[in-house]
Amino acid sequence: MIRAYSSSFLMPLLSALLLSLSLPWVGFSYLVWVALIPLFLFIFDERTTKMTLIAYSCAALFIYNLAAVFPLFFVSGAWWAGTHELNRLLHENMQYSIGVITTALWRTIIFIPFILFARRSHKSQYGLLLTPLVWVVLELVCANYGLWGYSIGVLGYSGGAMPAIKYLAILGGVYALSLLFVSVNIVIAELLRHDGGIRAFIRSTPASTLLIVAAVFAVLSGYCLWHTKSSETQTLKVAVIGTTLSTDESISEAGYRSYRTKLERALETDPELVLFPENAFPYFEINESDGTLVGNTLINFPERDALYADLLSLSRAHSTTTLAVGLHTRRNKKHYNSIAYIKNGMPVGYYEKRVLVPFTEYAPAGLPIPLAVRLSPGDSRQQQDISGITVSGLICSEIAVTNINLNGARLLLAPSNDSIFTGAAAARMHDAAARIKALEYHVYLLRADKGGLSSIIDPEGNTLASTADGVITMDLNIHR
Repeated sequence: MIRAYSSSFLMPLLSALLLSLSLPWVGFSYLVWVALIPLFLFIFDERTTKMTLIAYSCAALFIYNLAAVFPLFFVSGAWWAGTHELNRLLHENMQYSIGVITTALWRTIIFIPFILFARRSHKSQYGLLLTPLVWVVLELVCANYGLWGYSIGVLGYSGGAMPAIKYLAILGGVYALSLLFVSVNIVIAELLRHDGGIRAFIRSTPASTLLIVAAVFAVLSGYCLWHTKSSETQTLKVAVIGTTLSTDESISEAGYRSYRTKLERALETDPELVLFPENAFPYFEINESDGTLVGNTLINFPERDALYADLLSLSRAHSTTTLAVGLHTRRNKKHYNSIAYIKNGMPVGYYEKRVLVPFTEYAPAGLPIPLAVRLSPGDSRQQQDISGITVSGLICSEIAVTNINLNGARLLLAPSNDSIFTGAAAARMHDAAARIKALEYHVYLLRADKGGLSSIIDPEGNTLASTADGVITMDLNIHR
């Protein structure tokens, strides 16, 4: 019965549908365990010619990759300018949408070697081992050398909420989960196409392959069950501010007052750290050299100097609290998307976003693209000490960058501005990546979002508390 349909072009298209439904922003994550089976059956069927194989498999993967980046199409605002300014740029140049489509196409083309390798290797004695590895290697290539540099579309993100399974991320990050999912799919596909059932399949598979697979997953499972933590901890009282303000609503005195009200509520608990969303104050642009406001900026209104003075005054009144504020900074005539650490009325340090978004934050390859602001990437190593705990940051899209170095940080700050996207899909995508990131590095992660879900995530990848518009406070026992 299986062989009667395995050569049909509907098989890879079925995989495209199942893969798309398994994406974290869609929500049917458990489909990832079977989503690739129809595609593998199609690839393994010798009746399909090489050209047919490539054409339909690529069509299916393009549909999936397009679905993976689909939430990024619906942009409704910008970090540094209002909705009107960004829409003008996008409508005139279509640069952002073209970049998103090109990314999906790149991710499809890069997987052509996988299609050919899977067809060729499935008959070899080590095909069950090598084929999943090739998939994961290509996922790494897409994330590290792709046009955007993000791991959007990696299968492993679907496993972030699966008990026990998710702990594989401690060993190999999100790609360890991908390896497991592809391995299970290919084994089931081989079982379905094997005439003699499970016993005949086992007899025909080399003992060495079965032993290697069994040993690898036994070791991984044992590690995950044994999974220990350092006994030395330090308590840190933190607060996270979330808001539903749009970018346009933020650029006003009323927007500042909204944040101030939430900050006062947070300060009632006397926290050591308060995290604001990305670019919470688009009109505050700071000179890193002396902590003063830049005079000539894209966004300016008469009240901003008084509002900045008010924020610093409130900081001085709570001198033991560090405010981690999302805003833009300038250093050595360069422009950065930053987190400013403000304590006792003065900026005492900065985190500058390291991996920027092409077509909106910078022009790739020096293309003559009109941008409201051209940002520069921050240094690779950036840390801040807060009450003796090493802290690092990941701003917005950086949460989905898998090759970024956290340099031993024990606490991650992940401010974001998902209000630039229409709908909640991008926010759900970023939330899934944040939970994997916390688990992968085994650290607490604070996520303050504008227009999405603000949360505190523990080192096990569990969301301890969350809010769409409000304040979260908590005492964290951070392992040192």
